[in-house]
Amino acid sequence: MQNFAAIFLLSTFFTISGIPRLFAQAPANDNCVNATLLTPALACNPTAGTTQNATNSNAPGNCGGGQHDVWYRFVATATDHQVRVDGSTFFDAVIGALTSCGGTARPTGGDCADYTGGDGVEVLNLSGLTVGTTYYIQVYDYYGSTTATADFDICVRRAALPNDDCANAIVLTPNFTCVPTAGTTEQATSSNAVGDCGGNQPDVWYSFVAVNSMYQVRVDGGLFFDAVIGGLADCGGTARPAGGDCVDGSGDDGVEILDLSNLTAGLTYYIQVYDYYGRVLSTSDFDICLLITPPANDNCANAIPLTPASTCVPTAGTTESASISGGASDCSGGTQPDVWYSFVATNTDHQVRVDGGPFFDGVIGALNTCGGTARPTGGGCVDLSGDDGVEILNLSGLTVGSTYYIQVYDFYGTNTSIADFDICALRPPPLPLELTAFTGQLQDHINVLNWETAAEKNVQFHLVERSVDGTAWSEIGRKNGSANSSVAIKYTLEDRAPLAKAYYRLRSVDFDGQENISNTVALSRKGEQFGITSVFPSPARDNITVQFNAGREETVVVHIMDMTGRLLLEYTMEAVKGSNALPLLLPGLPAGIYMVKVLNSAGASAPVRFTKA
Repeated sequence: MQNFAAIFLLSTFFTISGIPRLFAQAPANDNCVNATLLTPALACNPTAGTTQNATNSNAPGNCGGGQHDVWYRFVATATDHQVRVDGSTFFDAVIGALTSCGGTARPTGGDCADYTGGDGVEVLNLSGLTVGTTYYIQVYDYYGSTTATADFDICVRRAALPNDDCANAIVLTPNFTCVPTAGTTEQATSSNAVGDCGGNQPDVWYSFVAVNSMYQVRVDGGLFFDAVIGGLADCGGTARPAGGDCVDGSGDDGVEILDLSNLTAGLTYYIQVYDYYGRVLSTSDFDICLLITPPANDNCANAIPLTPASTCVPTAGTTESASISGGASDCSGGTQPDVWYSFVATNTDHQVRVDGGPFFDGVIGALNTCGGTARPTGGGCVDLSGDDGVEILNLSGLTVGSTYYIQVYDFYGTNTSIADFDICALRPPPLPLELTAFTGQLQDHINVLNWETAAEKNVQFHLVERSVDGTAWSEIGRKNGSANSSVAIKYTLEDRAPLAKAYYRLRSVDFDGQENISNTVALSRKGEQFGITSVFPSPARDNITVQFNAGREETVVVHIMDMTGRLLLEYTMEAVKGSNALPLLLPGLPAGIYMVKVLNSAGASAPVRFTKA
């Protein structure tokens, strides 16, 4: 027995020059199944390695075939990782990656690499990895070194998030509903900036360019994500927009909200997001969205109440950030952002006035009920003026105690910070006046303005005003009104010093100082000028008259279209040189805003809008 034991013990020795020696011990990670585990990190945290005393794997997926190698492994925490091996002075590293021990399949970027020599750095940029899967790394020396000089450092880096810092913030697009953008702090680092909410927590960043003055930022944390969010006016600064203070009002799987206001159009704002507990694992997911904050009266159901008064007490309004109501009762046909007001009738007659700001071309209409289509008398959609103009609804036949609803929007669809106006409700109508027509005609060396009223009450005088651009107006003459008349009255006033082209309107004023403004008439002294000079009445009921200039006797065609340009009615007439007037019926047209234009052989006039009640 002792002899057999001696023989066994001696079998673990070999003899050189008669001197017995033990075999040298191979590294613990000499083969793939015993690969050393590496932990991925954003920065390279080197692990010391060596091929000293290593053996040859000689496996199917072996890069070297006959070289002495060692093995490492890591569990993917992202789809992209980088493996770096930094050889010592006499170590010319060769590295490759496998998806399994003993296999031959390699991840994208995992092919055997040897681009440097001794003391060089070899890199594998791996992509398309599956999070949670283990990958294996083979390392050996190109020259097969297994001596004490066979040393190197190895690390696995994970790719940083693109929005890991404020300068690379992901841009959010605002919407009226929350359209979530998926986010994560997995692999994030800490900004540790002056305006950092967390100080030392791994965070990510988003940004948006303000168009309106108010937005809402919503972050919905995942199951294990306790979101903290804050807003900044600039990267690296400390100034926060109103409502941008750091918020953490909920826990895991909760929703955090920033209601930002008083923003400056055109400026970029930044949003910081991080997990309260600093988690940077695959559970660090959330959704973020940027909401346009609509005005409180964005829909009819939340209409702002107006209190009728004997004088106009303006309420400031805006369509900034407003959405589109749509529906059959929408004056714009569901194309423009609008807001809503209401009033309780204290009289059978009321007037609603909207005074647009410098860039606001107001359109208004009235409804008997929210979502309905019935309008009170005089409540048809009205747009008789342009930017900075006054729109008026003279409502009659109202039921005292009933609520009526007013829609307001900008003709050009403005919902930015320039979309401001004033609105008021008056009782009773300040100027009971039924104006049936206001027209203009060219004669020899003068312009003649004509108007007709079907009824007047308490009207002190009528002013004719002129403008060169349709914006700035000055009086050129006036006629006394009627204190009380229920019969038609015709008026004429001459402009004896006409301009080459001028706009005219009628301003009727009562004894209390209240006033009514008519449609605008354009007259050009150029005989060859072709175009519409007036469309009346507006609002119209069953018919309108189109007044236009023609440069010669010719056949013209008149088109009536909806606001999308769709042709609804067509008329043909023989025009004379100079001023022409064409009465037109409006069969079957519902209440709304329409366009009319005149066409001749050379082209078409500029379209003119009119309203049908």
